Amino acid sequence: MFLFQLPWLPEFIVRRRDWALLVRALRDTSVPGVCSDSDLEQYKESWTKKGALTAMLNSYRAALLRPSKLLLDPEASRVKVPALLIWGRNDQFAVETMARESLQHCDDGRLEMFETASHWIQHEQPAQLNNLLSEFFA
Repeated sequence: MFLFQLPWLPEFIVRRRDWALLVRALRDTSVPGVCSDSDLEQYKESWTKKGALTAMLNSYRAALLRPSKLLLDPEASRVKVPALLIWGRNDQFAVETMARESLQHCDDGRLEMFETASHWIQHEQPAQLNNLLSEFFA
């Protein structure tokens, strides 16, 4: 996360060798075979759009800019609308305890844990995810 604080270097590194770092991250952290070559080409096309990569990295940059509102005023940052947290139990980036702690900041929060999914639920279990979202938004 500290590398992302630099102004241009992370973008340079991530673009190198035809996005090899991001492609490897997707392939290494998902169920084998779930990201097809076609999927990866679509990701690469999206990443090349002006400002897209910087926007992706800016969320990491912003995390260290100032103290979280949760620390300063927990009540002001409560989620007051119904919230659905969708999590993959095998997520290597966002562990289950993060989901459970996040629920504590929701007045009406629900956690749906996908037992065999990783960080890439939309690729690994798209039908189940779409059903869950359709139910929630209905």
